[in-house]
Amino acid sequence: MPQPIEAVSSYARRVGDTIKVVITLPDDLQSQVGQRLTHRRVWLRFGHRVDGVREGFRVLAEVTPGARPRLVAEAPAASLPPGVWNLALRVGQNGPLVPLEARLLTSDTQPIALLAGPKPRTRMEEPAPR
Repeated sequence: MPQPIEAVSSYARRVGDTIKVVITLPDDLQSQVGQRLTHRRVWLRFGHRVDGVREGFRVLAEVTPGARPRLVAEAPAASLPPGVWNLALRVGQNGPLVPLEARLLTSDTQPIALLAGPKPRTRMEEPAPR
């Protein structure tokens, strides 16, 4: 079950040749993994499907401790080709993979965006030809 993120204070941006992703955990998810964040390694996993094949990689995230822990991860822009990337969190080497209700939208021609919230359940219909 995907876990929500704090939408207002989470973002992604391009910094030179890297993409920086900052995720603030909400209180309920923080209570589940909060104690473990400051004492263990945390990875942010990027994944998507291309022609039915799952692709993905992970990067080490830096944890900013505080009342609301923030995860800061940087990934090479070259390893995130245009598309929609699903995000997941792993605490510790063998910890469970926690899917997040967040997607990273990358493009060569548009700004990148961190889309917070659940995935849409429906797709829009194709437009009628004119």
